[in-house]
Amino acid sequence: MKSGDFHHNEKTFCSSKSTNVSIELFLKSGDVIVLKKNISLLDGEIIDTSFMSKNKLKKFLKSEIQSCKNLNLLLSLHMKATMMKISDPIIFGYVIEIYFADLFKNIIKCLVI
Repeated sequence: MKSGDFHHNEKTFCSSKSTNVSIELFLKSGDVIVLKKNISLLDGEIIDTSFMSKNKLKKFLKSEIQSCKNLNLLLSLHMKATMMKISDPIIFGYVIEIYFADLFKNIIKCLVI
């Protein structure tokens, strides 16, 4: 990905003193959801955060899958499941959703009453 991935959105903070921080989610509506409160940081402690854009990921996956089809290449997906226990199943789900998009469209047509 050229943008929107974990690498491009990474933010790192080094605490200059012992303090408490919170993790907050800022919604487009302007609302704020506190995900975790009162996380204690020691003097000099480093915290690191990041996020990935779902829309940019799906656009990237669609492009790469199509590129492999066009070039008659085997598509392979390597995931570091031991390191990314939360995000990897979600990313894998998007790969399956895009790779089998036509199949899912046909199945949904059969299931809709």
